[in-house]
Amino acid sequence: FLDGSYGSPQNWQWDFGDGSMYAGPQPPVQLFEGDTIPVTYTVSLTVSNACGSDEASEQFTVYPEEVEAFFNLSNQQGCAPFTVELEDFSTPGTVVSWEFSDGGTAQGPQVSHTFAEPGIYGIWLFATNACAADSTYAEITVLDSPDLAFAAQQPACAGQSVLFENLSQNAVGSYFVFPNGDTTYSNNPYYTFELPGTYEVWLYAQHPLTGCEASLSQFVSVHDLPEPQFAADVQEGCVPLQVQFINQSQGADFYQWHFGDGAVSVQEQPAYTYTEAGQYPVSLVAISSEGCADTLLSMSVDAWPRPQSDFDLVYDESACGLPLSVQAFDLSSGSDAYTWTLDGQFISSQPSPVFDIAFSGIHQVMLEVSNIYGCSDVYSEEVESFVQPVSDFALEGAAGCQPFVLSPVNYSVDADSWLWDFGDGTLSTEFSPVHVYEQPGVYDLSLVVSYANHCFDTLTLEAAVEVWPQPEAEIDWSLDPPGEPAGSVLFSSLSANADHLKWFFSDGETSVDSVTVHRFLEAGPVQVALLVWNDMGCVDTAYLEFTPPAFGSLYVPNALYPRPQDGSAGGAVEGTALFKPRGFNLKEYRVQVFSTYGQLLWESTELTEDGQPAEGWDGTYQGKLLPQDTYVWKIQAVFKDGRPWPGEKGADGRYRTKGKVFLVR
Repeated sequence: FLDGSYGSPQNWQWDFGDGSMYAGPQPPVQLFEGDTIPVTYTVSLTVSNACGSDEASEQFTVYPEEVEAFFNLSNQQGCAPFTVELEDFSTPGTVVSWEFSDGGTAQGPQVSHTFAEPGIYGIWLFATNACAADSTYAEITVLDSPDLAFAAQQPACAGQSVLFENLSQNAVGSYFVFPNGDTTYSNNPYYTFELPGTYEVWLYAQHPLTGCEASLSQFVSVHDLPEPQFAADVQEGCVPLQVQFINQSQGADFYQWHFGDGAVSVQEQPAYTYTEAGQYPVSLVAISSEGCADTLLSMSVDAWPRPQSDFDLVYDESACGLPLSVQAFDLSSGSDAYTWTLDGQFISSQPSPVFDIAFSGIHQVMLEVSNIYGCSDVYSEEVESFVQPVSDFALEGAAGCQPFVLSPVNYSVDADSWLWDFGDGTLSTEFSPVHVYEQPGVYDLSLVVSYANHCFDTLTLEAAVEVWPQPEAEIDWSLDPPGEPAGSVLFSSLSANADHLKWFFSDGETSVDSVTVHRFLEAGPVQVALLVWNDMGCVDTAYLEFTPPAFGSLYVPNALYPRPQDGSAGGAVEGTALFKPRGFNLKEYRVQVFSTYGQLLWESTELTEDGQPAEGWDGTYQGKLLPQDTYVWKIQAVFKDGRPWPGEKGADGRYRTKGKVFLVR
């Protein structure tokens, strides 16, 4: 033992738990005796000094030097599955473990183990402590048991027999025990559970060789039955008879309808049509979500036969004109009564009548037949009758100048299409067409009418239309013909098919000559019209608009002699000479006067409405008289025809846009 005390102890007292003591910090080695069972010793150390004391203790166990393994078992033989109870009686203080020859293991002094299959099995017990170990072995025999199994018919439904099928192997003496204590030794019994719920059913049997008995229980869930119930909107009628079935079932999730003719439906609310006559029993199978089913047969459906209407009509399909006679032949079957109608109006109750159609168009002939059940059928055909159309028309004004517009008036009757032939290669399908004859001549006019493209009629008028030639006015013109004053225009008529003509000029003048000369004095655009006509009264007009060249001019004086009224500068009175260029037909104009040193003294751009200069220079500058001297003028101008003014022509034949003016005082 090693002392681990601290705090400066001065006294030590050891107690080794076996009655021996020692005083001092380090005792000698101690020997402890063992026993047949483990012995636990408590060793304590007490230390002290002048301030106090303290105690510490430890425990340790001394195990026996030999271990003996031993156990008891509940039984050494049993029926599979065989459960063995095992109890350990080995040397006390040992740790035990178990091993079984079927592969199982266990720990602890008391265990149980189940051997599922028949056979001979070994059991081992292992015991050990810190000093030794031991083991022991035993054998058991497991006898074969019957292999029980059974199955209950699913679903199990209350009030219906449930089959229990015995599926056991190696079993004899089997019997079933049901919840109310009923016992049956039938191998595959039927049993009826009156109410829904969960029931425990037992099966008992023995092994034929070992005599081992076994039992097996199963819980059977018994479900409630649905309650099928239904109705129908009709239960009798003529085929095809459609019946809407109304499902009134309770506790059902699925349905199976049987309509009595082999047809089946799984709809909840089916509508079914019976196409053949007969009496049909209808049943409904209602099925719950668990699969429990019940069947209800609650009604019969009577489907009555329906007659078949059919006939044939004989008449002249190419006939034009009314009335149209028709012979009807009955081809119906299963009929007892007949009702014939034409366009909805009753005509006969005989099987095969003869009748007339008085109006044109497409008509519906219908035969309704019925039988003793009140069932009926209808068949119809269409008959087209044709009226004879009549072609007729009139002309209002059948002659005129080209292009001649003809508007014939259509008086045709009983027609739905029209074809006009105007004799010039042109056709029209309009009821009242408007046609234009472009070329002169004499033309035939015809109208073909039809009804339903089946019946036709034609009216032709020979030489019905006469078209006279149209004169064509045409103008030729040229400027400044030889021998005529400046600004004159020569006009010539190049018209065709004209016997007469007349010229109209925009200045009010006229002429009836085919060739004429006219002079326009005003500036700007002018208009000319040429009217021509022939002896049939056909008229044509040609128009011309152009701007003749202006023949304007500009003259510049070379001197001025101003005479002031009061002898002072400015204010030249009437009659006082001005430096004022003269001209006409000017569109743009600018005149300037300079001193000989280049100083601008006066300028103007004003023109009158007819293109004449509007202002003149009075020989002053800023209101003061200028002395007698030579001054320089400069002019830029454009005539109304767009020609620029070339300038004054000098003695040398050259044109200049500036020159000299002499101021006289």
